[in-house]
Amino acid sequence: MINFKRGIVVSPPFLKRPTGGIVLRGGEYLPSQELRKYLLYWDEIDYVDNGLVHLDGGPEINFLVKAKVAIRTLVEFPGGRSSGNGEFFLEAQQTAFLQHDIEEPGAWSLAQPVPEPFFVNAISSTSIEYELWNMLPVPKSDVPLEKILEFKERRRDELLALRVHLDEMHQHIIASADIPRARNTQAMKLYLALQDIDKVFDEFGIRKVISSLRGFIAGEFTNIAGTGMGAAGIASLIALPPLITGLVGAGIALAVKPVLAPRPLRTHHPLIYVSNVHKKFRQ
Repeated sequence: MINFKRGIVVSPPFLKRPTGGIVLRGGEYLPSQELRKYLLYWDEIDYVDNGLVHLDGGPEINFLVKAKVAIRTLVEFPGGRSSGNGEFFLEAQQTAFLQHDIEEPGAWSLAQPVPEPFFVNAISSTSIEYELWNMLPVPKSDVPLEKILEFKERRRDELLALRVHLDEMHQHIIASADIPRARNTQAMKLYLALQDIDKVFDEFGIRKVISSLRGFIAGEFTNIAGTGMGAAGIASLIALPPLITGLVGAGIALAVKPVLAPRPLRTHHPLIYVSNVHKKFRQ
């Protein structure tokens, strides 16, 4: 039986210290705009807690836990000692993800509200970076969470269609030795599904922003032509019409680049999402 559930394990916002380790950025709460993105496009959010320093999810995460669309996996550390550099927040995220991944293989991804992924005891992975650039309708940060939950319930078919097309794109990229060709065959399906989401946003009266979704398909892709040339060697972009008239550019960008991935890497290529870096991709 196909498992259409998709969950995401999210770290707190953080900054890397120049001397090593991390420090939490802007408190413990997830940015409201990012949280609404996770809520709309994933079925379950895990905002992981740990046994060393309690991580307060804040009123929005607490509301979603009561609504049974978010959980707070508690990761205990034997001995209860810390290096003082904050790495245990990321170690807790990795531990929770691996637990979910064993129980529901391929159903869970990782997210970090930072420009580049960072993990404890990570391994370097030659991964595929992709970005749905200026393509993703997301509720504005002040849209009530209750309204988004109602929208998800009533427009489940459109959201499921988008998920299917996104999964197809991932699988075609993973299986193909020619990234541009794999990308081109799936781009229009994905774009039309996003158009459908955008239209029903308007019908439902949800105020929105058009955002990007930037992620990494982790794994060793030695079969891909051009891997040895680095990201610049196979950088690729298909330009698409913007969802909103006047928006500057939209498209799907792909490249191969080295990225830190959580250890151990499983064979199905985990997806790692990060905050967007607004930049113009070029062919």
